[in-house]
Amino acid sequence: MKVLVHTDRNIHADASEVRRIEDDLTNALERFTEDLTRVEVHLSDESAGTSTDEDIACLLEARPAGRDPVTVSHQAATLAESLAGATRKLKALLTHTFDRLAEKDERDTIRRH
Repeated sequence: MKVLVHTDRNIHADASEVRRIEDDLTNALERFTEDLTRVEVHLSDESAGTSTDEDIACLLEARPAGRDPVTVSHQAATLAESLAGATRKLKALLTHTFDRLAEKDERDTIRRH
């Protein structure tokens, strides 16, 4: 699983911060490592640099192998909070998606007993 981090012109993340984000996301999604080809992180400051509540947005796009991409987003006051919120949402979505797929594969059908 490859993790790509993108920021808008109002979010300044140096190489060490980008690496920390990649590591945190890789650890959080460890269960899905073999099922995902790529996760893209899009960070933006919705208020263009002025300080307001919940103006940092994090959009995560996960690309499961052989399936359509899924996305979640979360807005918060800080970069860390927005990333944490979006990560929680993505984990829940992927858990639900892959558990349903596994459940579907385990059911008996007319052709497969």
